[in-house]
Amino acid sequence: MTVQDIYELIPEHNEISDPELKRKCAETFLDAVRRGGWEEKGGIDKCPLQVGLLADDCPASGLDHMRKVAAIATRVYDHLGEWLNTIGKCDRDVVIAGALLHDVGKLMCYTLDENGKPAKAADYAMFNHCVWGAYLAKNNGLPDSVVHIVLTHSLAQAPEGPKALITPEARIVKNSDHIAWDSVAVHWPK
Repeated sequence: MTVQDIYELIPEHNEISDPELKRKCAETFLDAVRRGGWEEKGGIDKCPLQVGLLADDCPASGLDHMRKVAAIATRVYDHLGEWLNTIGKCDRDVVIAGALLHDVGKLMCYTLDENGKPAKAADYAMFNHCVWGAYLAKNNGLPDSVVHIVLTHSLAQAPEGPKALITPEARIVKNSDHIAWDSVAVHWPK
């Protein structure tokens, strides 16, 4: 798998106008795919959205979810961005990169068991997906503004908890994540 393969699998990368940010975002996905062993498990699209909270036969994958969050966050920014930038700074590329990568840590936290069922990966159980995702993003040279989104998008799992500083970009991604998650969870509860 290459960066070009990631671009083809996740075309939302093309919404990022900064070529370096776009490349680093794809490289972070590629790093997670390799570290999590998803090439051997049948591909990134086999990574589950959640383990333990959704029905095992939920058809939505983690990749589906990340792409939906990116689509929602992009639309929110496109609707509110001009206004947000009259109040303070809000960067569209950071919103999109953060939305695409917000759950990238799940590629290390989840696996498939010997029967092909979603399971938690024992090797990576020490940290939650927010921490693993932030590590991957930072390790691949993404700016702190994107790392912040990945680390704080799930306030229940963020190291600072609900009191974590939330940037405008992070708030857009967090709320987009909730919309996408709730849309699936209501139909596929455990």
